[in-house]
Amino acid sequence: MEDTSVQRDLFDTRVMGVFTPMPREVNATFQRKYSASPSAATEWYYAFSKSLNYVRAERIAKDLKWTYESEYGTLDITINRSKPEKDPRDIAAAKLQKKSAYPQCQLCVENMGFAGHQTHPAKQNLRPVKLNINSQDWFMQYSPYGYYNEHCIVFNKQHIPMTINAQVFNKLFDFVEQFPHYFIGSNADLPIVGGSILTHEHFQGGNYNFAMAGLSSEI
Repeated sequence: MEDTSVQRDLFDTRVMGVFTPMPREVNATFQRKYSASPSAATEWYYAFSKSLNYVRAERIAKDLKWTYESEYGTLDITINRSKPEKDPRDIAAAKLQKKSAYPQCQLCVENMGFAGHQTHPAKQNLRPVKLNINSQDWFMQYSPYGYYNEHCIVFNKQHIPMTINAQVFNKLFDFVEQFPHYFIGSNADLPIVGGSILTHEHFQGGNYNFAMAGLSSEI
């Protein structure tokens, strides 16, 4: 294989996939931990995701993070240095990669165990856990390059677009009732939000207290 960042990631994920338990085993352990406490379940699941190298902890450690005392209160500031730069050889190889509609996007549940290719990351070590949100089938996983502690992604089993409506709030409150130690939020369903995948309904959350959450009530 070429000694590029994409090829190395495809290879090491394939290796870790050999040691990754079956989805039913992961879900059974998560539910067993959850019966003790929601925090026990997520603490185990996050450590599990790091041990399989799905959460790239050694790369996340390169990020720069600090707080800034502004006129509006204390703000969190981060500089993402964890995602590797594109290698020119990978860019050239991506042009030759045949287009594929499977999985439909990087949030689809079909990514679980997917071998990946030049333009789609490998997911052999991905094991989302099942959730029931607002009487629908959802899944939760952690971001490989989290911006904060236990940065999770909660996504609908169905590949349906992001839509902000009254039901969104029912789903968000249902999640925090099940995981009261986590926060959760939704991006807008508009293209101005940047890199968010608008074609697949999802939320983002985690186990973190943002500095702005402590803003004075006078502001």
